[in-house]
Amino acid sequence: MFGVGAGEFLALIIIGILLFGPDKLPDLARKLARIIAYLRNVANNAQTTIRSELGPGYEDFDIRDPKAFIRKHLLDEMDPLVADVKRELDESTAAMREATDQLRWESARHPRPRPVNPAPSPAPAEPEPVGPAPFDTEAT
Repeated sequence: MFGVGAGEFLALIIIGILLFGPDKLPDLARKLARIIAYLRNVANNAQTTIRSELGPGYEDFDIRDPKAFIRKHLLDEMDPLVADVKRELDESTAAMREATDQLRWESARHPRPRPVNPAPSPAPAEPEPVGPAPFDTEAT
């Protein structure tokens, strides 16, 4: 129970007797048993509520193994969506390949002329100001 062996259980009993005394230990054990029963009851009620809220098809929901629930209900439902996305991706990749091939064919058929030795263009001259500035440039 709880991964505790016989030797560890005996050591816990001895520590409990030393800490709480032999007269209080049975009362503490009863309280601990009530707490565990209460927590079990809360977990079972939560599981029942979750099952009823999820609706039909989720009767096998187990709060102790949420990974199996997620794997079964969510991932299995996503498989068709993933397949659709992969199919769309493959179709768009094929269309892009076809367009690239078409562009290569067109550029090979009609190559662009390249300039032999282009002359550098002169830098544009700044226009000279006409009249005084409409505001004081040194004010800011």
